[in-house]
Amino acid sequence: MRNRRRLITTGMLVVLALALGACSSGEKKADEGEAGGGGTETCSGSPVPAGQLQLPEGFPTPEGVTFTDSQQEGPSGVADGYFEGDVKDAHDEWKAAFTDANYTVVSDELEEHDSEVNYESADGSSTGQVALREECKESGRTAVHITDRPA
Repeated sequence: MRNRRRLITTGMLVVLALALGACSSGEKKADEGEAGGGGTETCSGSPVPAGQLQLPEGFPTPEGVTFTDSQQEGPSGVADGYFEGDVKDAHDEWKAAFTDANYTVVSDELEEHDSEVNYESADGSSTGQVALREECKESGRTAVHITDRPA
């Protein structure tokens, strides 16, 4: 009985040590990425033609946004691209565009290197999120990822 407890305790300590080690290496990588400067995403490419954009017709989009990829993922429309400006400017511009189009900003969060703006369409037919990330290799651009779901 004592050997079984010792074996269980030892096993739990090994699992805990592995879990802590994985967390530590992840934190180090994040810090190294920030210290290295520059982003990880190439925020460039050919614009998606308006007719191929998988977002609702009339979707509010601030000036300075270029969509470079768009696809249907199940019932959701997804679009990726970039904004000419920093994360804070992109965040503020998306909120203003939604307000101007009578969309409801359900929630939003602005942090130093990223932002999310969650919305509901003016007619209530869709909800979604605009995720903004400071991941562009190109200086002065912010990565944009939109997921639009039927309500």
